[in-house]
Amino acid sequence: RNGIIPNEFSFASVLRWSSCFGLMEQGTQIHCLVCKLGFQNDVIVSTALTDMYCKLGLTKHARKIFSTVGAKDLVLWNTMLLGLLQNGRAKEALVIFKRMLKCGIEPDRITLFGALSAYGLEGLVTEGMDIITLFKDRYHIMPSLEHYTCVVDMLCRAGMFKEAVNYVENKLPKSSAATFSNILEACIVHGNIGMAELVAEKMVMQKSRLS
Repeated sequence: RNGIIPNEFSFASVLRWSSCFGLMEQGTQIHCLVCKLGFQNDVIVSTALTDMYCKLGLTKHARKIFSTVGAKDLVLWNTMLLGLLQNGRAKEALVIFKRMLKCGIEPDRITLFGALSAYGLEGLVTEGMDIITLFKDRYHIMPSLEHYTCVVDMLCRAGMFKEAVNYVENKLPKSSAATFSNILEACIVHGNIGMAELVAEKMVMQKSRLS
């Protein structure tokens, strides 16, 4: 109303607000203003638009915006990767991840989290474990707690509960209580009562040691 023309940061802020509250109509109106003012090729604005449409469940719109950006930065790639995952599109997320590496974009910890989550959803355990090695050797990114938790979830989804327990005991000794709880829940969901009892025993033993 005051005649002040918004810049890319203004659009990024208001688009984030629209996506948080699921305001699709307002979001699309802002998108129209973005195009009207010529900001549609700005990577910051495009990232915000991609994030907004993914959070609204409109992944086709998000992919269209993503594809029109020529010089994609790491933030945009990660936004598209995680956005697809949020909508259960793990296979498409893996395509984005592989394209990203092929384009020479150096990934970060967020990328590793997204990749592991995608491989887990697709049940590709071997490929997921290989990615951890790749990130260590080529990009010098060491996995953190959230990455190890992703691996445990990936093993549980594949029904590899014994391997998941061993992984927790080797990699997450200080955080095993919460992670064992996740494994226990997965065992129950899969109907593996025997393994559920074993995990429950380990949780009780650990609690006894701590007390």
